[in-house]
Amino acid sequence: SAELDLMNPQIELYATVGNTENNPNETKATVTAFIISFVTALAVFLLLVEGRGEVYAKLLLVGFAMLCYRVYIFFAKLRLYYNDK
Repeated sequence: SAELDLMNPQIELYATVGNTENNPNETKATVTAFIISFVTALAVFLLLVEGRGEVYAKLLLVGFAMLCYRVYIFFAKLRLYYNDK
């Protein structure tokens, strides 16, 4: 959501309309959140069906890796965006 607001600011929409009722960033963030939740639930289901004891360790490692990746990408885009302007 923060990345969407950074890369596609809706300042003009808020300045002209006075509110952000139809903000496209909110829709994209909501849809993305549901897709990520569905994929995560599917991964958890597949790992639990596998039935081994290290299921939670795998989930923790994959989750931490994705968090690190997204934080890195966010700050890389932030540096690129503000260095170009």
